[in-house]
Amino acid sequence: MGATYGRGMVLFGRCGSCGGAGSGICDGCRAGLDPAPVLELAPDLDHVHSVFAYTGIGQRLVRDLKFHNRRTGLRPLAGALAEALPAGFDVVVAVPASGEHRRRRGYDLPELLAAALGRRLSLPVEQPLRRTDDGMQHARSRAERLRSDGFLAVGASRPTVLLVDDVVTTGATARSCARALRAAGAATVELCVLAVTPE
Repeated sequence: MGATYGRGMVLFGRCGSCGGAGSGICDGCRAGLDPAPVLELAPDLDHVHSVFAYTGIGQRLVRDLKFHNRRTGLRPLAGALAEALPAGFDVVVAVPASGEHRRRRGYDLPELLAAALGRRLSLPVEQPLRRTDDGMQHARSRAERLRSDGFLAVGASRPTVLLVDDVVTTGATARSCARALRAAGAATVELCVLAVTPE
């Protein structure tokens, strides 16, 4: 089945983008978020849920979370994702960061998102995935990303997995993770991301 994207998610509250009053994302910044573009993915993923495009305000929100540890927007963004997700998942799994990312930042945004989603959805959060290739995706070309298949799932996977990442660009990382999870027994793998990078 081809991947489709969740739309129409509403973000409420103190602004994690401009710092304005309230709690979440202010009306002005919310209105300035570009909708997520459609990204054609291989059948390894059953569905893709996303909030916005990785452009403008959306890019700033993610970069502040990912590179500067500014977590004001984490809770409302996780809430927006959770409200748009269907029921029926057995487990939440984060796309694991490279060792270099962990050493440099001291935290992992997909892991933080997965933990927040697990709490909101009352689901277990597990990490069966291991990197077999510790390269950093953002430094790779599109062709290199599409060739990469650097993940292995340790142990048996639960049947229906919600896979969590921050941004999807080519979908190569998510597809690699999905293949590893399916090889370990997952029947359904749906991807949940904050943002989609336009081509």
